[in-house]
Order: sequence, then structure tokens, then C-alpha cells
Amino acid sequence: MNSVESSRRASSQISYLKFEILIRKIDYLTVSEIAIILNGERRDIVGEVDLDTLVIDLELPSKRLAVELNGNVVRRADWPRTTVSNGDRIEVVHFVGGG
Repeated sequence: MNSVESSRRASSQISYLKFEILIRKIDYLTVSEIAIILNGERRDIVGEVDLDTLVIDLELPSKRLAVELNGNVVRRADWPRTTVSNGDRIEVVHFVGGG
């Protein structure tokens, strides 16, 4: 490959990367916020997410944590496939050990 071809290939790759970044920005901007009630307080979050993602995004310790969604306790195994929607009421309880 000569230097002209190499330069064209590099330019093409840079253009592609710029396009990817632009698409990701557009995707981020088009995601709407939803309102949930978390432990009695209104909270706006970006888009519908699953409970597992919500716990991570809120930086909650996942060990010894119980989550109730609209009055129903959700098993930890079900968090990844349980979607949080606009208006949902979520209660999160963190258990602390000790004596």
C-alpha cells in the first residue's frame, strides 16, 4: 500500500469514527426522561431502564438490597428483565448487619 492509499484509508476511518460519535450523540439526545417515585421522592431518569441498570446508575450497593416495584417485591434474579416505566413507584431497602 502506498502513502496515498494509506492516507485515504486513515481519512476514511476518521470520517467513520466521527459519524459513529454523531450517531451516539443523536441517540442520547432523543432518549426521553421519565419520572419515577423512588423511596417517596420524585426522580427523573433517562428513558426506561431495567431495575439492575437503575441500581447501578444510582450507585446503590447491590448486596443486601431489596427492591419493591409498585407494591411488589422483585427478586434479584428478575432485576435485569424488569423494566422501570414512567410513574412507577420504587422502594429500595438496604439491610445493614450488626449486633
